[in-house]
Amino acid sequence: GQVAESMASAISEFVGKDDYDISDVATKVEERVTSAVSKLDNVYLTADAAKNAPEGSKVIILTDVVRPVAGQMKEAGKEAVLAFTGKEEYKFGDISKEAAKRAKNAVANLLGQEEYKFGDVTKKAMNKAMDAIAGFTGKEEYKFGDITKTLLRKALNYLEDDDDKKK
Repeated sequence: GQVAESMASAISEFVGKDDYDISDVATKVEERVTSAVSKLDNVYLTADAAKNAPEGSKVIILTDVVRPVAGQMKEAGKEAVLAFTGKEEYKFGDISKEAAKRAKNAVANLLGQEEYKFGDVTKKAMNKAMDAIAGFTGKEEYKFGDITKTLLRKALNYLEDDDDKKK
């Protein structure tokens, strides 16, 4: 579906390639955080780079902070993907396929059906509209002009009742 394609496209754009996995996402997050933090004062990528820090300054070594977090993110991401897809191993497209499957199941559940097929929402909406028209016109089957005739009949009845009340 469109949601799954949108998600896949956004992730693909974020990591910079079409064939990606959760490790690529975590790596890209690590790269972006590293880039952003490298612009801050007293924050250095490595212990070697921190040797150039002004004496007495409180130094933050990014690799000491980011590497464990990125590693945990990768592991948590892998576990989340496997839990979401219900699979033991991730393959490209699994997230999109699972999201599409869940969206279809949610729509089917909303419609009170076992499974969703393209066009089911439209059919359900049309059936509700036809039920409303049948309720309004009092006829089981709609024919062109029924709404107008019913509207005119009800308006005339209303006016006649109003005239009877004035007498």
